Amino acid sequence: MSFNKKLLFIKDLQKQYSWDYNVIYLPNETPVNGKCPIASCQGDVHSLANSS
Repeated sequence: MSFNKKLLFIKDLQKQYSWDYNVIYLPNETPVNGKCPIASCQGDVHSLANSS
């Protein structure tokens, strides 16, 4: 593995570690203004988490 790939891996790991979420989101799936980014949902993320 190249040095640049290792560095990118470490940066991603640091970002995930520093997030204050109980869930790790895939790219472009993080909440937007506290709401689900899926157009058909748009639910409040905090209430969605408590509904399960």
